[in-house]
Amino acid sequence: QANPTDLYLDLLTPGAELDASDALVAAFAERQKPELDRVVDEARAVSGQTTKEMLMVARELKGLEGNGARIGAYAVPFYVQLRTLLLRKVRITLRNPAAMGMQ
Repeated sequence: QANPTDLYLDLLTPGAELDASDALVAAFAERQKPELDRVVDEARAVSGQTTKEMLMVARELKGLEGNGARIGAYAVPFYVQLRTLLLRKVRITLRNPAAMGMQ
């Protein structure tokens, strides 16, 4: 092998001439998986911030005051979404009038 990466890939590729994938899977399961499972279980046991709490912290970090964070299913009002979509459609139509019927 001219390239160490090629050798590594040959070791990992099932069915290759130097296939050692089964031994690598067994070594992972024996040595690393128990610790990884433990770390994952610990992380899952800890409750993180809610969406609202994250938005409030972000506002505080930006130096914004008040409770103006928009909490809900949509981050912007309907008219902002509508305006954005209409402007996008107008730009596409102006760039390529033939695309008007395609979208």
